[in-house]
Amino acid sequence: MAPKTSPKPKEKGLSLSAPVVSAADIARAKEALQDDKMKKREHSNMLFWLRKEGNKEAYEASPMNAKKDFLIAWFADKLSKGDVKSSSSKDIGSTKKSGHEYSWVSKHHLVRTLGKEKAELQIASGKMLTRPDRVTGLTCEWSLEYKLFTDVGSEMEHEDHHHMLETEKALKSDVEKSEAMEDWFAARLQEKGETGSNSRPVSVKIEPSEEESKKDKEKTEAQKKLNKTIETLTSDPRKILKVISDTVITLKVMFQSTTEHKYTEKLNEDIGKLLPRFKLDFKGVESFALKSSHDLEKFAGSDDGQAVIRAVAVKLEANFEKYNELCDWHTKFVPNNGNGKRQRGK
Repeated sequence: MAPKTSPKPKEKGLSLSAPVVSAADIARAKEALQDDKMKKREHSNMLFWLRKEGNKEAYEASPMNAKKDFLIAWFADKLSKGDVKSSSSKDIGSTKKSGHEYSWVSKHHLVRTLGKEKAELQIASGKMLTRPDRVTGLTCEWSLEYKLFTDVGSEMEHEDHHHMLETEKALKSDVEKSEAMEDWFAARLQEKGETGSNSRPVSVKIEPSEEESKKDKEKTEAQKKLNKTIETLTSDPRKILKVISDTVITLKVMFQSTTEHKYTEKLNEDIGKLLPRFKLDFKGVESFALKSSHDLEKFAGSDDGQAVIRAVAVKLEANFEKYNELCDWHTKFVPNNGNGKRQRGK
């Protein structure tokens, strides 16, 4: 009889190669996956993709750290291809409720609830509704029941934030569903004779509202400013260093002046928070200025370099926008100080 052989262990030599993506895409993916709901959803999508590609076994056999890195790289690859749309919204409101509740109570309960004096005054007024005892039907002093009203109400404020990433495929599907519903309703109307026999659904062009047009214009202007900042950081970073230095000096003057005035505690606090941000911006721009023209041009031409320069430019734009806002408030509270730094030039 041939000796029994033990079954061979399952092979774990299956290879699982992560997509090749830039450091900037990796950073974006890590930031998005900090949301637990997003992480669970994308992990489920990745497992479906792996199963379809036949790589699920290789993924399951990988170490925990390798699984984590693969998820980040896989999601970063989706972001780099533009397969994901990001949207966010914030709802702020308040809810008010008011009304009356009532209960039928005996005189004993009425005295215990309102107090002896107030209970006797309300009974003596003759305005309280009464009824006989529900069980005995008696109407004597301690059996008679009184209708006691209680005012109830609440005022609550709420602020809800929503963040969602959708794939281009899902968005396209939603549009197709909407168009299909419009066609369906048009067909039903024609069947019922509510439209002419030769009539077709009329396509109505919806013009953007004045508010939407204003937002689009502001968004375009903001993009132009950002592009100009990126261009200056790439060609002449020392120019931006000079602007930041002047801004820091002005902020220090504003900080000192708001310390000496009444009603400027909050403004003083905001200025104190903005100062270190500009100091960090200075260090970031200084790293560009210390490079030679050749090295800076080479750095700006790489994917990682473009991502770093754009990130610095975005922070600069946000900080200068906050700076201009604080200048407006400073002029209102300390009008004679004259900070003289409302807009910066590049």
